[in-house]
Amino acid sequence: MKIGTTSNLCARYGDKNYARIKMLGYDTIDFQMANTNSELYAMEEEDFISCLKKERALIEALGLKVNQVHGPWPVPDGHEKAMASMKKSIRGTEALGSKYWIIHPMMPY
Repeated sequence: MKIGTTSNLCARYGDKNYARIKMLGYDTIDFQMANTNSELYAMEEEDFISCLKKERALIEALGLKVNQVHGPWPVPDGHEKAMASMKKSIRGTEALGSKYWIIHPMMPY
């Protein structure tokens, strides 16, 4: 059995925080990409993927793994913007090396 805890976006985390998660005895991280108002969603695609791959490298260097990624919430107004955020977070999930993308059924679409 693996024990996990939540993280947050790459601008707010990094090696010291992941080291603390490891020190506390966790094996996996639930990576948060829920906030579509964050700087992560404002990044151009290349910077977005690069940022997440760097976070993945920091996480894996400590023997941790991203178990799952929480998808966008709240979503931007409009179907097109909401769908773009969803797709971006799915690409981010792949960059982080996770097989699981979480979306909550209470979403307003």
